[in-house]
Amino acid sequence: MKMSVTQLRSNIYKVIDDVLESGQPVQIQRGDQQVWITPVPPSSEKAEKPKRRFRLEDRLVKRENVTTGNDEDFVHIDWSKEWNTDNDLLS
Repeated sequence: MKMSVTQLRSNIYKVIDDVLESGQPVQIQRGDQQVWITPVPPSSEKAEKPKRRFRLEDRLVKRENVTTGNDEDFVHIDWSKEWNTDNDLLS
C-alpha cells in the first residue's frame, strides 16, 4: 500500500494495526522521498532495550578538587570562619 504523510497522520493507529495484521508493508511518500512501515516478526529471545551511545557523565571533563552538588547545598554553608576582614580586597 502507498500513502502520503497526511493520510498516515489522519489514521496512523489503523495503518499500524493493518500492517501488523496483514504483514504487508506500507510505503509513505513525502515529496520525492519515501519511508516504509514494515512488520518485524517477533523473536524468540526477549528484546533488549537499545543501549545509549553515551552518557553525559562520560562527556564531562574530569577535574580534581572540585565540589559538586545541589546549588541549594552551597547557599547555606557558613563561610564566616573562612572570611578574613584584615585582607580587604577593595582597598
